[in-house]
Amino acid sequence: MTVVLIGKETLNSNRVAWEIEESLKKERPNGILAIRLDAGSQIPQNSVVGKALRHAGAEIIDWAPNLFGDAIDRACKAVDRIARIQEHLREPSESSSCARKSA
Repeated sequence: MTVVLIGKETLNSNRVAWEIEESLKKERPNGILAIRLDAGSQIPQNSVVGKALRHAGAEIIDWAPNLFGDAIDRACKAVDRIARIQEHLREPSESSSCARKSA
C-alpha cells in the first residue's frame, strides 16, 4: 500500500511521481491512495503527480482521518482484483483460445 500526501509543494514533485510509478512496477503492485492536505483543492491532471495518479487509477480523498481506513481497504481490494486479472492472463488455458478450430 502506498499513501501519498498531496499539498501545494508536492503537486509537481518528481519524487512523489517516482514513488507512485515504482509502486506500480512491483511484481505485485501496491494499491495507491492520495490524500489532499488542502481539502477540496484540485490536483491538475497535467501536473507530474496528477498524471501519475491518473495512470495508477488512484483514489484521491481529502484529509479526513475517519475515512482513511475505508479508503485504504478500497485501494487494497482494487489492487487485489488487478493482480488476479494479471495472474489469469498469464496462465495458459486451452479454453481461452481465440483461434477457430476447423471442422
